[in-house]
Amino acid sequence: MEITFAADADFAGKITGVSFNGHDLAAGQYTVDTTNNNKVTLHPSSDANTYLRTPAAANVVIHATGYVDSTVPQTITAGTVAALVVTTQPAPGAETGDAFATQPVITLKDQYGNVCGDGPSASASVTASALAGNGYVDYWRNRDQSRGKRCGNV
Repeated sequence: MEITFAADADFAGKITGVSFNGHDLAAGQYTVDTTNNNKVTLHPSSDANTYLRTPAAANVVIHATGYVDSTVPQTITAGTVAALVVTTQPAPGAETGDAFATQPVITLKDQYGNVCGDGPSASASVTASALAGNGYVDYWRNRDQSRGKRCGNV
């Protein structure tokens, strides 16, 4: 996440700290661009940083000696989809070929385990398919076992 400001070599060189949502960020959780003198970059991937990994709307405050604190409102959303988690398993229909009685629910999560519920990663196109075999779900209903009838398919 980058925060840019008007080029000011003096300001960039006097930045003493950055906070998000009232939490001071440690060295390595942000960098100051002293080449162009107009950018602070926040690093959510830093091991010690949980504040920038959790979706929230809060203020980023930049502290610089001799300057009034600069406050920038910032909304952090979940990151790029990194995992699909089945949060509701499907339940079989009454007969072969029927729709599942309980439809599966898939939850999208980012690399930090946040649910991708808003922002650019809030939706994804997911296609389920059988990897191998006949396409049948591997389960039987007790009442149909004697006839060898499968009770659900994908």
